[in-house]
Amino acid sequence: LLRSGVRPGDEIWVSGPLGGAAAAVRAWRAGGDPEPRARERFLRPVPRIAEARWLARHELACAAIDVSDGLVADAGHLAAASGVRIEIDASGVPVHPAATLAEALAGGEDYELLWAGPPDAASAALDAFRTTFGLAPRRVGRAAVGAGVRVYGPEGALPLATRGHDHFAEP
Repeated sequence: LLRSGVRPGDEIWVSGPLGGAAAAVRAWRAGGDPEPRARERFLRPVPRIAEARWLARHELACAAIDVSDGLVADAGHLAAASGVRIEIDASGVPVHPAATLAEALAGGEDYELLWAGPPDAASAALDAFRTTFGLAPRRVGRAAVGAGVRVYGPEGALPLATRGHDHFAEP
């Protein structure tokens, strides 16, 4: 799966909760101990290689990327490579229990899979994905004509305060 296969109308999905690694880093920076599940997300990320292969084999994904830089930043990589705009519905983003929505949108190092798939994805196939991998993928948005990433909430477009995780930034 390449980053360049997204087309307007495709649905955007994520394989699991986001922001756990960022929540762990926040706790450590504040001098505390992270919530155990957040610490695990940071210390033992699970690459979703088998899941990506399964999605491609079952024609449920036309493009994919792992969420290592943050949902917004990695959606931006898909959008740029594909020449589309990705619209994310903030209410659909699966937020790790220890994280905030901001951490789910911009925190890095989660390594969940972000993919684009056809708007008519068969629910039976997605049920098989859930059963096979024990994951609950969530539709978080769609691709449209345009460029970049936009995040929407109940009140409309949300301002994006960050471009995502920067592996080389000072803490």
